Amino acid sequence: MGGGALLVIFVAAMEVALPWPMKIIVDDVLQPLGQTAQHGTPAVLGLAAFGPLQLLLLAAGALLTMTVMNAAADYLGTRMLNSVGEKTMATIRADVFAHLQRLSLSFHDKQRLGDLVTRTTTDVDYVRALMVSMLSVLLPNVFILGFVTTICVLVDPAFALIGLAVAPLLFVTVLVYRRRIKMASREARSKDSDIAAAMSETFASVRVMQTYTSEARHEDDFRARNNGRRDAGLRVIRLQSMFSPLVDVIATMGTVLVLWIGAQRVLEGTMTLGMLLVFLAYLKALYSPMKSLAKLTTVISRGQASAERIQEILDTAPAISDKPGPCLPRSWPAQWNCAASASATRGIETSCTGLASRPSRAASWPSPAPREPGNRPSSV
Repeated sequence: MGGGALLVIFVAAMEVALPWPMKIIVDDVLQPLGQTAQHGTPAVLGLAAFGPLQLLLLAAGALLTMTVMNAAADYLGTRMLNSVGEKTMATIRADVFAHLQRLSLSFHDKQRLGDLVTRTTTDVDYVRALMVSMLSVLLPNVFILGFVTTICVLVDPAFALIGLAVAPLLFVTVLVYRRRIKMASREARSKDSDIAAAMSETFASVRVMQTYTSEARHEDDFRARNNGRRDAGLRVIRLQSMFSPLVDVIATMGTVLVLWIGAQRVLEGTMTLGMLLVFLAYLKALYSPMKSLAKLTTVISRGQASAERIQEILDTAPAISDKPGPCLPRSWPAQWNCAASASATRGIETSCTGLASRPSRAASWPSPAPREPGNRPSSV
């Protein structure tokens, strides 16, 4: 997992560095507005002696190299983080299954079998999707947000504040809709459990149902549960379909504001066209975490609701629990293996051997004396 996190940080750094080769091409190779003087970036990088074609070759090569490295790191990081998610899912599922076996009969009498199966299977998978989404999508966006904000403030603090003007509105929108989608997703997960429980209980007693011809009543009950799940799912879809476009509109408002003010500064000569393109690329990166959160809100809300349902089981303490490390008497062997053989003419022979790290003792019982013909064998 540590290697995947490092690759995520590397991907974030590459995303921040990608706009700069394009700035060099626009400002120092194409030289817009007929200007002949370079704009300082090659001089800072020690490339002041390079001609336009050499700068074009270096910038294009750097752009291609960074793109390939970014793609390779993204592939490796995604693969590693998904592997961690699969292993974590297997561990959680095993823990939930083991914990359910230790719970009392009174607990199982109060629970529905289908609900427990859903929590052990589907809910665990939703938690895995939540963890993978947090690590592979949100984590790199957090680093990108930090890197981009720092660079924008260092390059042009006033222009950076213009780009961040719509960030508070975007944050409030995400916070409000995320809470509403989480509540709707929790209700949908509860309806899923109701459907699973109804199916499990119905088909577990299918003989009784067919004997008393109660199929119609079970169909009506299942139809009501199914319609409830449909309505809950439609509420989630309605909120999600409203949320993502609203985030796009707010982000576009910030982009238009930066483009309007930035274009005026380019015309005034206080900003280069390449630097404006860099700020526009960074502005897209600034809004990317919010857009990603908008697209992943359903996954995150569903995963959080499933995690709460799993935690309810794990928080239930067994009625009877073993003390840690019970000790047996020193002379008691760790295990007894017994074997018995029966013969119609010789009775029963039994031998038991105590086994520990070293056999501590052995016990055997001799077979009974041979019977005379006609005598009834005694029971053992």
